Amino acid sequence: MDVVIIKSVIGEELVCEKTSDTHPLYPNCITVSRPRVFQFQQGAEGRMEPTLVPWILLDPDNKSVPISADYIASIIPAPVALVKSYLTAVSGIALA
Repeated sequence: MDVVIIKSVIGEELVCEKTSDTHPLYPNCITVSRPRVFQFQQGAEGRMEPTLVPWILLDPDNKSVPISADYIASIIPAPVALVKSYLTAVSGIALA
């Protein structure tokens, strides 16, 4: 599993699992799974804290999301700390 950060041409940053360099139904697309974006939410102490939320709200666990290559400015591997946060967000299991 490759957890990556996708920087879009509009500046949006997605954290997701890149599952394929192609998509079976859409040409010129890659396939990602369970994409998330950062959003600030009020934490327990009243401070605004960054949180990973589903990019597609109506189907947050979608395993086959096509993203057009024209939408992507860059793809980089996610740092280890972000991978842990992402996996906790998508699985609900806190990692050590």
